[in-house]
Amino acid sequence: MTSLIDRLLQSRRAIFQGAVIATLIAFGINLISTWVADYFKENSALMLVTGALFVLIGFLYFSQQLLTERHQSLAIEGVIFLDPDRKRAVSADEYGFSESMEKTLTAAFVENQALKIAWEREMFPNPTNDKTTNETHENNDSDQESEIQYYSIVKMEIGEDDDAVSNQRILTEAIEFCFLEYLSLHLSEYFDKREHDAKKVCVLERDSIPHMVLANRILSLLTTPIEDRQIFIKSGMNKNPPKDGEIHAIYGSNGAVYEKFHLSLPIDSTISRPTPGHLVIDNPRFQLNLQVSYRGFSKSLPRYFSDLYLSDSLENIDARLVHIVISANLHPLSFIHLNGWKYYQWIDSFFEYLKDQASFEEFLDRIDWTSVSTRIRAEIIRQRRINRIKEKEQVEAPQPASQAIH
Repeated sequence: MTSLIDRLLQSRRAIFQGAVIATLIAFGINLISTWVADYFKENSALMLVTGALFVLIGFLYFSQQLLTERHQSLAIEGVIFLDPDRKRAVSADEYGFSESMEKTLTAAFVENQALKIAWEREMFPNPTNDKTTNETHENNDSDQESEIQYYSIVKMEIGEDDDAVSNQRILTEAIEFCFLEYLSLHLSEYFDKREHDAKKVCVLERDSIPHMVLANRILSLLTTPIEDRQIFIKSGMNKNPPKDGEIHAIYGSNGAVYEKFHLSLPIDSTISRPTPGHLVIDNPRFQLNLQVSYRGFSKSLPRYFSDLYLSDSLENIDARLVHIVISANLHPLSFIHLNGWKYYQWIDSFFEYLKDQASFEEFLDRIDWTSVSTRIRAEIIRQRRINRIKEKEQVEAPQPASQAIH
């Protein structure tokens, strides 16, 4: 797929080429217009209006060609896995989004018990006092070998005016932190691999981002310097800083995390957080938006996935659906810039990077779960058939004759 910036540059080249051809055509038309001018000689006002109308039509056509190539968006369905018994998030191996969420939430809760309590209230509300009586029907059929099990798919929706919506932000804040971590890693890798002018790249650090971004409690907590955090002061790490270099991340065996906030962006870029779940990176040439939406919907997992892929130690898994929309818009006059586009081509690769990390469907395709589950089902059927044959052979086997006891 052609990238967003490549499409814009291709459109611009096509327009320039069209302008050359249009000039040649215009010369021929000019000869014809000389004859038409004689027709309008007695009405110069009509000739002026007609000429202006043609110019406007041409300008609008070229503008429309450029504007259609300056927007790109991607909707992603991510999944978080919850353990209702332990009231925590769990991860699926090789599914980056779930691994990042588990790491982030664990790090926040090991250091801030208030966040942990709020999380448990939001994600695992206490059941209501209303009790539903379930009648048990016994089956006296002696041939039945096992009990029938039922699985339910639960859809939970929270109203717009419900207090739970306004308070249910810890998950959103964790997703924002993961998004910024992905962006930081991707930008660092992009600029490290390419020669660039340091004057055309700005580095946004914790002290240079607005307060509205730091209103994200998890971001604020995990990026706070270690000398200001009790959990690291106890370890004594602040007393032995590295002699060379700078600490960018610390991961403790207890789950504690320190991440240095670091975003390398094209010059004059800013970051803002208009509302919880909405991050905006703005630049004279582009605007990048990330919007997170969590409505409490459960996600139906593929067959065998919960039992055979996640963990054999988990009895219950509650999968929740998270909607993520990322969009990029090139500003209308960005096409007038003739060079420097190499500082912006990371936008398209970041779309693919985020999709690879966060999309649950992309993850299932990557591990080829359709084929894997088919092989699992075939093996289960084969094993059941073998067991039935063994049981039948045992029933049909001749019983040894009883010996008389003297």
